[in-house]
Amino acid sequence: MMDALTEREREVLALVMQGHTNQEIADTLHLAVTTIKWYNTQIYEKLNVTNRKQAAAVARRQGLLNTAQPTPNTVHLPNQVTPFIGRKTEISEINGLLADTETSIITLLGPGGIGKTRLAIEAAARHAYHFPQGVYFVGLAPVSNPDALLSTIMDALRYPVEQGVASVEDQLINRLENRKLLLVLDNI
Repeated sequence: MMDALTEREREVLALVMQGHTNQEIADTLHLAVTTIKWYNTQIYEKLNVTNRKQAAAVARRQGLLNTAQPTPNTVHLPNQVTPFIGRKTEISEINGLLADTETSIITLLGPGGIGKTRLAIEAAARHAYHFPQGVYFVGLAPVSNPDALLSTIMDALRYPVEQGVASVEDQLINRLENRKLLLVLDNI
């Protein structure tokens, strides 16, 4: 039964099981509420149930999901108002790299305007539950001074830069050390 659910459906179901509303799920996964309702319909059909409570009960009874799922407080990605369509090969390749514990950096290269940012955001959203300390988007396009790079990353992580304590680099290293999180650095 679980094999029939897509990865996104599993993410939606996990958030349903945590008691989140459709709006909260939409905000967490950066999707439209109508898209979440559509996913719910697909889940109900696949689990042969008619509502959220029944879906959660079936999932719990059959141990269908890992309960460590993303929450609104850990996913910090730009909101996507349209569904992600296509690019299955690229998503599959990125999925493999994100699942590989030996991979620490993934670089998406290509001409401007082909959707690298959208692809990175989609891949990050689909794997948010693998990163318990969060998923963060860091938009670097407006950064023109290399000296501002690290403080921009600190801002995106919601870590205040402390003046006179240590270098920004040391502060960032200390904050990231021993954490399992995903940074999407856009336009680096």
